Amino acid sequence: MELRNLVLATALLLLGVPTAAAQTDDRQWLSDPPDIQLQQDSTLVPVGRGAVLVPCMSLPLLEPAVVLRQHGEEIRTRPTGTRLIADAGAYEVEFGSGTSGGRVRRAVTVREGKTTVVVPDWAGLRVQVVDENAVPWRGLYELVALPTMDNIGVGHGAQVEQGESLLTWIVEPGLYMLLKVGESYQARQNFFTVRLRPGYLEQVTLVMDPKTGDFLGAGEMTIHGSASKIHEDLLLSGVVGGGIALASQSNVTGVADSTELTPEFYLDLLAQFSPGKHYFYGRFNSEEAFTQEDWGRFEKNIDFLRLDGLYAYRLLKYMGPYARFGVETKLFPSFLYFDADRDVVVTDNGDETKGVPEFRISDSLFPMTLKGGSGLRFNTLPSPWVNLWALVGIGGRFTYTGTTFKDADVAQTDAEKALGINPYEVEQVGSFRSYGLESTLVLNLSLTRWIIANTEFEGFVPFDDATHPTLRWDSNLGVRLTSFISVNYIYRLKFEPELNEEFQHDHQVQLRFSYKFF
Repeated sequence: MELRNLVLATALLLLGVPTAAAQTDDRQWLSDPPDIQLQQDSTLVPVGRGAVLVPCMSLPLLEPAVVLRQHGEEIRTRPTGTRLIADAGAYEVEFGSGTSGGRVRRAVTVREGKTTVVVPDWAGLRVQVVDENAVPWRGLYELVALPTMDNIGVGHGAQVEQGESLLTWIVEPGLYMLLKVGESYQARQNFFTVRLRPGYLEQVTLVMDPKTGDFLGAGEMTIHGSASKIHEDLLLSGVVGGGIALASQSNVTGVADSTELTPEFYLDLLAQFSPGKHYFYGRFNSEEAFTQEDWGRFEKNIDFLRLDGLYAYRLLKYMGPYARFGVETKLFPSFLYFDADRDVVVTDNGDETKGVPEFRISDSLFPMTLKGGSGLRFNTLPSPWVNLWALVGIGGRFTYTGTTFKDADVAQTDAEKALGINPYEVEQVGSFRSYGLESTLVLNLSLTRWIIANTEFEGFVPFDDATHPTLRWDSNLGVRLTSFISVNYIYRLKFEPELNEEFQHDHQVQLRFSYKFF
């Protein structure tokens, strides 16, 4: 076996293929050379045993795991770039993409006290799917080996808005074809061929029409968006838009119960940085809509502003710790509007406002809720149709109310009824804080190229009052008509017992127009 590896290493060097001793940047690897990977791996080899290491071309999370076998029996499974511990003897490592019969296999010998580094004579492939505007998306394609026409599998682009990275195909060197899903192997369109060289990680960009799935072009190159030019792991996204919404609110704090046709405007900014196992996420989201009751007054209909930040560490492909921080508030002040002039009494101090058509119940940016927490983040493995992730941990909520009022819920006395006195009574809400268990569940579905659904549920259970949790549920079903026009149904549910003892419901049917500026 040593002679075979020596001959193979010599041949690879003559061909210019990197080995554990000779790795160069022009092989397009995202990871360090094999000898550096060996030094960085912290796996301890027990006395009397040895190890095997299969080098990683990209990142361990993005490549299929390595299976160590002996006499056909599975001994151990580990990610690429990490040691597989075993007793001294002859083994086989199996790794790579495709079915079991088509995966990469190499015979290895484990020696006591030594780590055998498998010479990287296989090939890697990363396919970045973009539309005609160079925007990454989850377009589907098939990878087929030539000339055998073996189907390696169906691949997809990365949904970078959710922090997803491109998966890496690991295959035997040779000629391969990218093919539109469902297209015949004899196709004369919607295909692209690429030769995968031993020891290389090839980078291919596939331009695809999001509406039809047709291939518009392909090549051995990497296209980065304007944000990615700053750093390949950085994503910046900005969308501004507006539209017409049929909105219906019930018990929403600071908004009168109504069903109105209203113009609406929104801004959504997203930043993600995902180097290796680290993931940083920040998002600013604001949506506003107003109803004009008469020429002298605009009533707020939709008003929310959110800022979220998250850091997560990918301990495993599907799990890791997280820490997050968020702010939720309203951009404009909130008012109570009356059908006729009324007196308003503040029950806390007896202040009375005589004969007014409206009464301010909160100032701009109040109430403002600051939230933070840490725990574990779970996610499903990347899929072209489903993306699911969840947070479970311990957190805190700090709500600063400023000058905020709510209904005092004081019954009118018989004397007041007799005198015809019917003041509107409110009481001031003080700032509050609580600590408890927090959880978040996010589900995104790509039902077709034109229909997308997502839902996000967030719950917070205070330690001191588990019977009054804080709940938030946001759902959106979107049907894309063109690249910038869509029809959306949005439902928001909130329950904040300290501010409003009723469930708050917000339904919207929107015709949206959007512009993506980066």
